[in-house]
Amino acid sequence: MNKIKDQGFYNQILNILTVAFTYFLFGKLAFFMSVSNEIVTNVPFFSEGISLASTILFGNLMAIGVFAGQFSLALSSSLPLETAIAIGLTNATLAIFGRFLFRKLRISPRFRTPKDVLLLAGLIALVLQPTSAILSNLALLSSGTIQSIVFLQSIFAWWAGNVIGQLSIVPILLLWFKKKQYFKTNMTKELLTALLVFIAVFLLFKFTQVLDSRYTFIVLMFLFPITFLFAAQVRTETFALSALSMTIAAFVAVAFSQVNFLYSNRIETFMQLDLIIIGLHISGLILVVLINHLKSIQTQLISSKTKLIANQAQLDAIVSTSLAGFTIIDRDGVQLFTNRNAELIHGYSKHAVIGSEFRQLLHPDDVQQTDAMLADVLNETVQFVNTELRLIHKKSQQVVWIHATITKYPKLAAHDKESVLIAFQDISQQKQNTLQLAELNTTKDKFISILAHDLRTPFNALLFFSDLLKNQRESCDQETFDSSINIMYETSKNTYALLENLLQWARTQQKRVPFHPEAVKLGFLVRECIALVNSTAQLKQLTIIDRTQADKTVWVDVEMIKTVLRNLLTNAIKFSRPNGMITLNTTICGDQVEVTVADNGVGMSAATQQGLFYLDSHVSTRGTAGESGTGLGLLICKEFVTLNGGNIWVTSELNRGSEFKFTLSCQAPASL
Repeated sequence: MNKIKDQGFYNQILNILTVAFTYFLFGKLAFFMSVSNEIVTNVPFFSEGISLASTILFGNLMAIGVFAGQFSLALSSSLPLETAIAIGLTNATLAIFGRFLFRKLRISPRFRTPKDVLLLAGLIALVLQPTSAILSNLALLSSGTIQSIVFLQSIFAWWAGNVIGQLSIVPILLLWFKKKQYFKTNMTKELLTALLVFIAVFLLFKFTQVLDSRYTFIVLMFLFPITFLFAAQVRTETFALSALSMTIAAFVAVAFSQVNFLYSNRIETFMQLDLIIIGLHISGLILVVLINHLKSIQTQLISSKTKLIANQAQLDAIVSTSLAGFTIIDRDGVQLFTNRNAELIHGYSKHAVIGSEFRQLLHPDDVQQTDAMLADVLNETVQFVNTELRLIHKKSQQVVWIHATITKYPKLAAHDKESVLIAFQDISQQKQNTLQLAELNTTKDKFISILAHDLRTPFNALLFFSDLLKNQRESCDQETFDSSINIMYETSKNTYALLENLLQWARTQQKRVPFHPEAVKLGFLVRECIALVNSTAQLKQLTIIDRTQADKTVWVDVEMIKTVLRNLLTNAIKFSRPNGMITLNTTICGDQVEVTVADNGVGMSAATQQGLFYLDSHVSTRGTAGESGTGLGLLICKEFVTLNGGNIWVTSELNRGSEFKFTLSCQAPASL
């Protein structure tokens, strides 16, 4: 870290010494070329350009080098010590002040705009050099170096020489250090251009020697159009270096008498030349920067236009290929724009909808609601509206559900009508999926209900007999013990079979198990189901009588019909009073057999019967012994009977019992 700091310190010292040396060297060169008293020069005083540029580039410490260079230059010109110090301090202070104003005015060292050139020229010609010329010449006047009779002339000469020096040197040095890569790459070309400019200007001055002196300045005025034409064709860096070369060529030609002037007084000649060169520098720099700035703006405009076209094409592609439909509607409800996907959603072509009313696409029941929402958005009552609407598809005439977002569309021109943008997506499939999901949830609920409804009863029996064996083992005789064990075994076995059947039914509901009808003896189904629920019936001292035609063959899905019989028998037990009777009968009706499960229990009202087989109005009633249920068992019965091609219904009276009847086919399905 210290090594880096030391390196920076040594660089600063080197920069200060370089500024001091170059300031002194270029000052002596100016005195050599000018007609002066070796104190005030009327040719380009490049030292002042070095002082301002170095301070801007490397910081205020460079003012030390400026003071040292000016102080040495003044002493070498035999000025009194006090005067040398005063002039040195003046120029050093103005270098610092110039850097401050340069940064304060935010002048770009790259001269990006004509404003940068004008501000720099104004800073030099109207602030720094008038101050320098007045203060320094006052110091010379007070020391007796100049006489009061030439005070104003000396101020002008000082001002002109320093202005040219700074206008020539500051731009090229700033550009050099800010665009090193450019000069490194194009150094040969830039130096060759500067050399050609030097030769051309020098020859132009020499050409005046063959003319009458009255025409010399007329010829020199051609420098302006030539400079303008040159500035219009080159970069700012090229012009800055060439302008320096032009300045040197002009004053070298005058210094070596290579020009024919009207005035024999060379001081006046230099002063006129000063004004020409200052004008050329300022106007040329402004022109080249202006042209380059305009070229940059033109390039940016072309680039922006290209990007705009690309963005417009991209936006058009997004709108055209978007999964969402877009429609712009004015206050009158007339469609002003629609995209491709909107056409796919509602089926109307772009030409058919543009200029037509949006409400014509809507479902009649949604028109009034939509008009109100459009009005709210247009009147800015709300910022936006999210809603679901129904469209009528042109070709299929089917309802198309859409999710729409309605927002106010900005007016792109003063004459545009107020309008809204509707972005919408087809959610018909989502609506269908929602219904399917509801069905799946219902199926899930049914399954859970079956578990609760059909498994609770056998488990109650298991708990009863296990409790009996646990608490009354010693007082229980062997016969009762063996009977209880058998009942528990049969109940467990049947319950396991029931659970298997329920899982099979669940897979059927998920459409994972196909419907498999087969020929089976009705008596087999009835006996198996009675055996499953008989233990529960015994707990309420109920008698189950089987009067079915046991040998009758039916074509059914065995597991489904078992579930139906179990549910009906369980319900009959649940709603029968103790010591009651449950009877199973069959009646042949052509190619179908009608199965009846009758009880002499509590019965039900007509209102209860009407909603018995419907999910949205299912009834759950406690049994005569307080048994609970979900009320879904009969819904499952209806579903399974229907799948087997039959019907199910009920006849009942309050306190007179109930008869549940369902039909089964005696013939094989046509699909087999």
